[in-house]
Amino acid sequence: IEDWCIANKLIINYDKTIQVIFWAPNKRVDFNEFSLNLNNIPLQIKPDTKFLWITLDASISFSKHIAELCRKLNLCLFMMRAIAPYLDQKALIDIYYTFFYPHLLYGLEFWGHGNKTDLKRVLIIQKASLRVILKLKPNSHVTTYFKKLRISITSLNSLGWINYLVLIIH
Repeated sequence: IEDWCIANKLIINYDKTIQVIFWAPNKRVDFNEFSLNLNNIPLQIKPDTKFLWITLDASISFSKHIAELCRKLNLCLFMMRAIAPYLDQKALIDIYYTFFYPHLLYGLEFWGHGNKTDLKRVLIIQKASLRVILKLKPNSHVTTYFKKLRISITSLNSLGWINYLVLIIH
């Protein structure tokens, strides 16, 4: 690794370089087998890391990333609830697409295939944002409105893959 970095004029920051061992959750892994040294310095083994603001965990479940995403979406939802009484539906939709939607879209090709329980947490927050936009009661059904506005997780995931394929083709 060091030789490759030197050949490509890259500098390794030994303080920030870590090692993540990716493994299937149903397999037992002896982490002592995987010690890696750079410049005779052993790399610290961590259970996850952030790469381009996407949290990659050792089991590639994206659970930690989705938890962080939910935290950000809840902050956006709080903001939407605070300003909803002063804005009409069009303005709230603009707020949704400005603050909420980009968080959903970023890295969707990766985290969009997380486990159903984690994705359900995102969907619940998304439903709450739709209720704020439409000024509905907290327990109102919003499934039909999702279809009308085309903002469900399923359509977002399809959109993410379509955008990715278009980038590859062009």
